[in-house]
Amino acid sequence: MLLFYFGCCLGSFLMVVATRLPIGEDFLVSRSHCHHCQKTLRFYELIPLFSILFMKFRCSACQKRIPITYLLVECLYGFLFFIVFKSLIGSIALVYFIWITMAFLLSLTDLFYWIVEPKILYPFGCLLWSLLYLFDWSFYPATLIFLLLVAFLIYFFLQAYFGFGDMLLLLFWGPWFTIHQLFILLFVASLSGLIISYLYSRLTQQSINHLPFVPFLSLGLLFLLFF
Repeated sequence: MLLFYFGCCLGSFLMVVATRLPIGEDFLVSRSHCHHCQKTLRFYELIPLFSILFMKFRCSACQKRIPITYLLVECLYGFLFFIVFKSLIGSIALVYFIWITMAFLLSLTDLFYWIVEPKILYPFGCLLWSLLYLFDWSFYPATLIFLLLVAFLIYFFLQAYFGFGDMLLLLFWGPWFTIHQLFILLFVASLSGLIISYLYSRLTQQSINHLPFVPFLSLGLLFLLFF
């Protein structure tokens, strides 16, 4: 239970990073505030899970509704953090922690701003590669060559259909999987994306013209890492 709640606290911080970093706002020193009335939040309004429930999803000053997204993000990351450090130890747990945190942050920025945030992608990507190399994880040159060829095709011919940011993300993740595993990741991502698109269209009677794909790539990554 302690692991889960610590993960929720960290998830709350990651939410702040994902919402502020892409638009150039400080996320380390600046106090948290209501996005509607700009009122600075007091310490007891910043307790992960409990504060938002106690305030009934409304700002105590302006009474504007607080999106349930905040609670969901905290709970989801808390659950992932719990799974990683409850079931894994040592270098594997550290690698999974960095990998999942990278995927989580990039999924949030893609959902909120439709971008694969470079300020997250490159530092986390370099850190991940360093750890994987240091801990002697298997590297697959054939997968890297395949991804470079696909990246060339996308950059020059297919950017209207597949975001190049998504391709850069795959270049960081893919070489540490076999081509077969990479296809599984892409299959899970594509299938889950299609299912969500279909359900959204059925429920809202509206079609989706553009879909943030990083969350679905992250789902494919979780499938490979844990199954």
